[in-house]
Amino acid sequence: MTSTTLTDTRMTHLRTTTASVWPMMVLTMSIGAAASAAANAVGLAADSAGTLEEIVVTAQKREQNLQDVGISLTALSAESLQRLEISDSTDIVQQVPSLQFQSTTTFATPSLRGVSQTEFTDQHELPVGIVVDGVYISSPGAVQTQLFDLDRVEVLRGPQGTLFGRNSTGGLIHFVTRKPTEDFSAYAKVGFGSYNEARVEGAVNGALVDQTLLGRLSIAADRHDGYLKNRIGPDTLASRVYSGRGQLLYKPAGDLSVLLKLQTSINDHEKNGGYTWAPAAPGPDGLGVRIGPNDNPWGTCNGCDLLGYRNPDSDPYHQAFDKQGFFDRRAYEGSATVNWDLSSVTLTSVTDFYSHKKDYLEDTDASPNPLFTYTTRHRLDQFSQELRVSSRSDRLFWVAGMYFLNIRSHFYQSLAFNFGPGVDLFGYDDRIDKTTSWAAFGQTEIPLGEQWKLVTGARWTEDTKKLDALTVNAFGDGTPVIINRGTVGGFAKRKFGDWQGKVQLEWRPQTDVLLFVGVSRGTKSGGFQGNLSVPPESLTFSEEKLTDYETGFKLTLADNKVRLNGSLFYYDYKNYQAFEFNQTTLASTIQNTPAKVKGAEFEIESRPISPLELSLGVSVLDTKVEDIVLPSGLVVDRKLPQAPSASVNGLARYTLPVGPGSVALQFDFKYNGSSYFTVNNAPVEREAGYGLYNAHVTYKPNDGAWEASAFLKNLSNTRYRVYSLDVSGLGFSNDRPGVPRWFGVNFTYRFGAR
Repeated sequence: MTSTTLTDTRMTHLRTTTASVWPMMVLTMSIGAAASAAANAVGLAADSAGTLEEIVVTAQKREQNLQDVGISLTALSAESLQRLEISDSTDIVQQVPSLQFQSTTTFATPSLRGVSQTEFTDQHELPVGIVVDGVYISSPGAVQTQLFDLDRVEVLRGPQGTLFGRNSTGGLIHFVTRKPTEDFSAYAKVGFGSYNEARVEGAVNGALVDQTLLGRLSIAADRHDGYLKNRIGPDTLASRVYSGRGQLLYKPAGDLSVLLKLQTSINDHEKNGGYTWAPAAPGPDGLGVRIGPNDNPWGTCNGCDLLGYRNPDSDPYHQAFDKQGFFDRRAYEGSATVNWDLSSVTLTSVTDFYSHKKDYLEDTDASPNPLFTYTTRHRLDQFSQELRVSSRSDRLFWVAGMYFLNIRSHFYQSLAFNFGPGVDLFGYDDRIDKTTSWAAFGQTEIPLGEQWKLVTGARWTEDTKKLDALTVNAFGDGTPVIINRGTVGGFAKRKFGDWQGKVQLEWRPQTDVLLFVGVSRGTKSGGFQGNLSVPPESLTFSEEKLTDYETGFKLTLADNKVRLNGSLFYYDYKNYQAFEFNQTTLASTIQNTPAKVKGAEFEIESRPISPLELSLGVSVLDTKVEDIVLPSGLVVDRKLPQAPSASVNGLARYTLPVGPGSVALQFDFKYNGSSYFTVNNAPVEREAGYGLYNAHVTYKPNDGAWEASAFLKNLSNTRYRVYSLDVSGLGFSNDRPGVPRWFGVNFTYRFGAR
């Protein structure tokens, strides 16, 4: 291609992108202008009783009101988390537009606006950042965890690489814990539920040495029996998880604070690792199709799998497993956060060490036959250090910093197959992946008069990645293959470096109206394949780059009785890291390919009268991934995984006085349109649209000292899946069922300050 042709191509792409983006900007500005005019009229008619809760977030590395941040952002307060009975990190999907979770016991992968990574091995990092108290957590094996004693959860949509960096191509999820305060307070919560569930949670907080040393200790535990029934052994998908967190806040002077935190979470040999038996066979283009009750593609029997098994029970929660799966995980974290306020700037240091050990076994074929057993072990050690300096001026705010990260991941996986007497195959990977990364970043908010602001920022990141592995291909000759710099040279050591950035214009025509339009660029580093049985030159995949053209509005109406937020966006995705799984050879790879996403989100919260709270969220997505190679060799375009074209969430809560207290009645729901679990879009991986509905009732006395509640999740007992992988080459698909209808009661007592 000549330079002239290349230039013409780029100009054509630029004109096409601009033509797509400008209508979004004009539409958003029009909506914002109309709502701005309506705000005054509506505000005049509103009475003063009962307003929406104000939520403070740290989405831009400083405390701000949710409505003052020009980012598509959903925040769930501590009270919202309690009302929604959210106790697991994946539960937050209930009331967050454009967020989906795909999860098994051993890992979980979030998807924001269709941006996700569905490769299931633990050494990979995700394109949606998981952050806890400002600290990035690198492994998908650490995502699904117990939530307790939180202050809030912030979900930021769109690239957040400028300030948060590290693989936040699609956005990030920030879990913020409650911090120590001076006044004594404590609470204890006990609950019971379906499947013999018993749970406890509590915290104690207060000053230890006058106002100089403050402390907070939090604990939680949850146990329940398995809800996936096993006719020939113990039931599975059970829980035995215990967590604790201790924090000390030292304030030797008014301008200096040191926060120390120790945290642990233990999954104690849970009976787990089960799937729903789902017979399948390769269909057109090698993609899996479901075997019907009268089909016999394997020549065994009608409706049967490869080894002639057919589940006699049609209930997806009644299965028969010959192997008892289990899940063990021990996670530990220690951190120190120092803030020093000087006359015009604040210096901040965040130091963190995170480690976990994990063991897992599953009966992959979900049958009484020993067809396929999968095991993993993972040891992760991660150290990070961030230093930053920020201005203390609200008029001209800026922040700059440096970031360092070191990851050592030791991952082992084994695959054991039995196709009949004397036909046993065994393969494994034993690998150590090391990552060293550093970054420099900065962002500035420049006022342009009284109503306008220009936000600009940039970040440069460099990664060095090394691989040292031993692998045996289960379908090979059994010879171990060593992969490191001594055997494959530079293919086992790679360096990646690139920039991320943001340019955004914000307009605030009046105090309760914010309009913004901007462009941001996010990147996710390349890495080593999960499948090691590839030629050395194919061991790595390249970094992905996402450019987000976005415009949005945030409106506070009717004297803070109504919040209306919305955004329109267009993603230009370069080198999207697509996980491709060949159902015939069982080989998996990550391939770089182009992708596009167009979409919109709208959220409204309202308190029309004091006792009534309403919220509604809507997400619309149009996604396309180009040049996906199917098992047959056909090259096609596909939809992004975990990206339903439409999803809707909503909540209604009404509080009425009863005796010396009040009763709150709540109903909430989440509807997802149809979607696929991987980029192949295999028929067996298509999840039809479904809705989940929940109800909650709470009684609380007027002094708020205690409360009692009851809830019912998945009211309609909807059958749905939270994970699926087409393994039709072996006669089935991996289907993990969602949680069935669940009933529970809670009692909470509070001491001291409330």
